[in-house]
Amino acid sequence: MKIWIPSFLLWRYEVRYAKYIDLYGSLGFYLKEKLIQYKYRYFVRPNVVYIYANKRNVGDYISHLGVKTIVNIDGPSSFCSTVYLKRLEKQLEKYRSRNPDVMLVIGGGGLFQDAFTEFWNLVLATKLKYCVVGVGINKMHGRKEMPAHTLKNVIASASYALVRDSESINRLGSYAQSGPVMMSVCPSLNYFSRAFWNKAPHNNRLLLHMVHPSDLRLAEVQRDIITRNLKDIATKLGLTYAEHSNMSANHEKCLHSVRNARIVVSSRLHGCIMSYGMGIPFLPLYCDYKMESFVMTHTKVNGIEAKLAERQDVLSASIDATLKSFNPSQTDVNAKITLNTEFGKKLSLLAKHGL
Repeated sequence: MKIWIPSFLLWRYEVRYAKYIDLYGSLGFYLKEKLIQYKYRYFVRPNVVYIYANKRNVGDYISHLGVKTIVNIDGPSSFCSTVYLKRLEKQLEKYRSRNPDVMLVIGGGGLFQDAFTEFWNLVLATKLKYCVVGVGINKMHGRKEMPAHTLKNVIASASYALVRDSESINRLGSYAQSGPVMMSVCPSLNYFSRAFWNKAPHNNRLLLHMVHPSDLRLAEVQRDIITRNLKDIATKLGLTYAEHSNMSANHEKCLHSVRNARIVVSSRLHGCIMSYGMGIPFLPLYCDYKMESFVMTHTKVNGIEAKLAERQDVLSASIDATLKSFNPSQTDVNAKITLNTEFGKKLSLLAKHGL
């Protein structure tokens, strides 16, 4: 469902109304979600409510789609952005009135950072049962972590929690009370991996730069220098340079771009996750600890600090090494997808039968 907004209306929305009404990149998407929410608020008893961070962020959105895939129960979706919190509180009260045992399934985005503290306080205050799926510790340059006591309460009160890397389970595992904290790969793989797994990655002729501008800036890395270096390297390798930002409402285009890459160079976590889930060679440019923890937990790939990518010789050598050593394992990926699926079945039973 696509509805395009004329430019003369779009700029008025962005100037006057965006801080009050977030269209999440698409008027069509916004209207569709409103209709689904209306259905479950007034006509259909909801068993689950899916809550995630951001439709415009491809990584957040495909994580959300992966969560829905493994839980496999229809239900309304909501967001945890600052703009949405008051609306979310009212929505949850409506859903509770239709089903006092409705379960919140929360996942799709780096939700364990200070920007989401208010959201988690709202969730805790509702006293509704909830599960946390595919989230991890977000230790990042220039961004505060969520207060330790809030994080502890969030995990202790969750019925189940599935985290995406070893650092997260090491820090959060001891907080669990209601149910265990488990670790697996990001559930987004359950959404895209089987359809996008690349059986012949060496035939593609694209060097794809998956860039996270804000994280590069916070890490004091010069994006334009890295871009220039990558363009020179692509030319030397006989590849075509392409670039994709983390902020794009078109998740399908992003997935196809990764699928068509000979190698992905990524400063964003989900650039690495998508590449891993498709069997595409990738070079992580580390701007934060969450990305490094994912790569070290689930892969044998060697990344480099993003600052080093400003040196073309280092970047070129790292790309060459990645192309020579990368060895994708669909068996490994499928095993983690299966683990996610089994976890999703537990959540389904909990939502439907309280088991």
